[in-house]
Amino acid sequence: MTNTIKLVATDSTGCYHQRRWKMHSIDASFSVINMLVNKGWQFQHITLIDFQGHFVDLPVEAFDGQPMSWHLDQLQQQWQAILGG
Repeated sequence: MTNTIKLVATDSTGCYHQRRWKMHSIDASFSVINMLVNKGWQFQHITLIDFQGHFVDLPVEAFDGQPMSWHLDQLQQQWQAILGG
């Protein structure tokens, strides 16, 4: 299953970008966004589109260039505990 990230940003040189990427996971999508933040990109808008076509606008301030994998794993474990218990 793939997710799509749709974003509006300016890069470190001030060039404006509207991009859309298909990614294999939400974690991979967030990693790409954080990598771009580390390269000096500034985001105005980020939308996650899941494999069923549902849109979620993401808060741009949540992406500070730091990895999110650990936090996403913790959330997944919490949801699995809630759903399983």
